[in-house]
Amino acid sequence: MAARAAVERVAAGVRRHPWFVAWLSFLPVLFIRAGTMAESDTFWQVRTGILTLSHWSLPTTDPYSWTALGRPWRLNSWGFNVVVGALDHIGGLAAVALGSEAIVAAALWVVLLLAKRRDAHPFVAAVSVHVAILLLFTFLSARPQVVDYLAVLLIVLLLDDLIGSRGRPWRLVAAIGIVSVLWVNLHATTIMGVGLIGAVAAGTYVLPSTRSRTPWCLAALLAALAGMLANPYGVDVVRQSFEVADASTESIVEWQRLDLGDPGQLLPLLVGVLGLVIAVRRRDVLFIAILAATSVSALYALRMLPFATLAALPLVASAASTAVIKDYIHSRRVMLTQGVLPLMALLLVLAAPVTTHLGRPDPDTYSAGLVAQLPQGCHLFNSYPTGGFVILARPDVRVSIDSRNDMYGERLVNSADRAIKRPRAADLAGAGCALVPSGSGAARWLSRRDDWRRVDSDAIAVLYVRR
Repeated sequence: MAARAAVERVAAGVRRHPWFVAWLSFLPVLFIRAGTMAESDTFWQVRTGILTLSHWSLPTTDPYSWTALGRPWRLNSWGFNVVVGALDHIGGLAAVALGSEAIVAAALWVVLLLAKRRDAHPFVAAVSVHVAILLLFTFLSARPQVVDYLAVLLIVLLLDDLIGSRGRPWRLVAAIGIVSVLWVNLHATTIMGVGLIGAVAAGTYVLPSTRSRTPWCLAALLAALAGMLANPYGVDVVRQSFEVADASTESIVEWQRLDLGDPGQLLPLLVGVLGLVIAVRRRDVLFIAILAATSVSALYALRMLPFATLAALPLVASAASTAVIKDYIHSRRVMLTQGVLPLMALLLVLAAPVTTHLGRPDPDTYSAGLVAQLPQGCHLFNSYPTGGFVILARPDVRVSIDSRNDMYGERLVNSADRAIKRPRAADLAGAGCALVPSGSGAARWLSRRDDWRRVDSDAIAVLYVRR
């Protein structure tokens, strides 16, 4: 009887607070995502945050490699680095992973707010977002891009208020400026927000019914521009954004063009396109501008794909919440409520094992055991993904390459990739140890060299030390 009464109380809570329960249903999935850390950037960002906090100043030159030691370096996520460095001090990589997923959870809350405004049903919105999480699962890792997702959605929310005349316009403009300041210092991609606001301002002018809001949208654009300049590097932050893109286009998958033959890329794009079609049919100028810009951008750079998908979800959920669907959900509300409870219990059961390895570096990518065996103070010849992990785990070892593409430059990044596939003696001239992927050209080349000794290996990599 007690168990049944508890279930009934929970069911009553679901009926009273459906939007909050919808949001709660995402948390176990995000907790599962926090179980493994695969992004190479995250590791050197944590180390840089620790370095910044210990010296109370930003690094200005490369402190981690032997191939680019002393080269000028501008940080494009100094604020995020400090946050994850502090989290690492508090609770290690587990705290870093959970903190990053908390930002994703905040972004999903904004998605639900926008869906609610457009009269979506909470159950339909929850299902839509769950599908999107599965499609975007690999993008939701611990990295500064999660800040971008939240910032874009907050700007959409504020612009929605501005265009819909909800709240005092000057306060909304000021809020957009504040978001821009926080965004640029956490991750220097605020120029994207400026572009989106500009697109919305142009859209409001084209549509007569919203033309009266154009001046306020232009004011929001100026506030975003001013906020973007409030960073340690000033206007150079714009050039820095383009340098990152230029140095990454050829070598980094997420900077390459969308592969429409890959269902994992095509399906999230279709969600964005579907949202755009709905926005056009409804003459929703805000979402027409946002989704047109993000969907087209996604075709040119895969990393833009999550923005189109997340921004489209409120409209997709709204369009799917037809009168027939709502009537059906209402008529089956008891059955659906009772079905939601075991589903959430199942998600909690699936999430429970993650508590043993929160924030664990992906064991299929990083050879923690071999990194621990690196000789003290060694100059390491390594593959691109390995560099960031070594910087965090072994700060005494200098790497040959890592994922700071804007600092290394396109030529050095491409040269490092070629050296792993087809090495030459000159590529390892300054190295005293080498950690290379098993089966790579570098591993085979080193195995034939008399001046290199194989120390150990695992399924991922092989460790060599110069004789």
